[in-house]
Amino acid sequence: MRKSLYIWLPILIFVMVLGIACNKTAPSQKSDKTYKKITSPGQVEISLVPSLVKNDKLQFKMRMNTHSVSLSQLDLKKLITLETSDGSIHPSDVPKLSGHHSGGTVTFDLKKPVDKIKVIIRDVPDKPERVFEW
Repeated sequence: MRKSLYIWLPILIFVMVLGIACNKTAPSQKSDKTYKKITSPGQVEISLVPSLVKNDKLQFKMRMNTHSVSLSQLDLKKLITLETSDGSIHPSDVPKLSGHHSGGTVTFDLKKPVDKIKVIIRDVPDKPERVFEW
């Protein structure tokens, strides 16, 4: 019994320490929740989380949820705009929406780095404009 305790106790302590270390986030890292923006007024809830900024690309994870309208009618390439100090651009790639719960990745091609991000989504039922800023 005592011999078994000497074997399993260090293993148990190691696993506990490893588990605690894996659950901690370094101060320089930020979780999705830090940057997540959600709008829910109206018939459709929209959440955006910046997910990639590199190689002249800016990407967002997008989720849209509703129980009132079909999302398949929305053309996100026309409805989404990124405003920068250089002007406004539409996304180069968007998810194809369907049903009432949908999402995917929205990609913008950038000509140069941006300091501030402002994404505007227009004409999603029943709000004329939704603004996300970081």
